[in-house]
Amino acid sequence: MTANAEHSLKEVTLFAGLPDEVRRAFERRCRWCVYSSGQQIIDCESESSEVFFVISGAVRVVDYSASGRQVTFANLEHGDLFGELAAIDGGPRCATVVATAETLLAIMPLISSSMASASIPASPSSC
Repeated sequence: MTANAEHSLKEVTLFAGLPDEVRRAFERRCRWCVYSSGQQIIDCESESSEVFFVISGAVRVVDYSASGRQVTFANLEHGDLFGELAAIDGGPRCATVVATAETLLAIMPLISSSMASASIPASPSSC
């Protein structure tokens, strides 16, 4: 069902309360990607600034200790988001994120304050 999930941010808490036309403008900025269970989405220390919204499915946010032991920071599901820290501070990713089920993500590039309006242009790129 994930691949057929609606490409909408309306179930993401961050966008609750926004007028439909504003939410749709944000949706047009997103890339919509499906990840298989076990597929890595973000690698720790990678350089990127997108924010990821879980539309359906689930992901796990992890890091690894010096001895190689996996430490789970969070399990995220439908309506959650991740990647906001790198978008805010411009630094490298501080954790690895892996899909734990077939997962549809809306991936939004960093938005400058001058772009944050209802007239945000679409971002036609692929996964």
